[in-house]
Amino acid sequence: MSVHEFRCILDSCLRGNDGNVFGSHQRCGRLRFCTMTEKPGRYYSTLADDDELREIIVLFVEEMEERAVSFQKALQNALSLGSRDELRVAAHQFKGSAGSHGFGELSVFAKNLEDRLKSNASDEEVTEAAQQLIAACRQATSDPMP
Repeated sequence: MSVHEFRCILDSCLRGNDGNVFGSHQRCGRLRFCTMTEKPGRYYSTLADDDELREIIVLFVEEMEERAVSFQKALQNALSLGSRDELRVAAHQFKGSAGSHGFGELSVFAKNLEDRLKSNASDEEVTEAAQQLIAACRQATSDPMP
């Protein structure tokens, strides 16, 4: 199974049985329930082309750097203080928020971090998942999908 297929399956699981909670959107065509675009390195909201929601998506993305910094601080606290609750709660909240704003891929990263924290994964595994989420936050765009 490729990384792409794995991420598609995770994304589908977050969306529910029909894989299409957020309405019609571009799909890569590799898997029937895939919500990922073919353009790597950017994360698009499936709602960005909705005129009524556009402003909300723009505001959500404008706050993304602040979220990334917050995740970094929560990770540092988790590693230095040994308490992972702050990071787990932040990942959980962001998972829902990102999904609600049409960023299913970002929800997958947040779920991965949350799952690692819940399973008492090693500091290295938690750090890796947190860094992936932080990087993904910084690659989000409010532009409509190409």
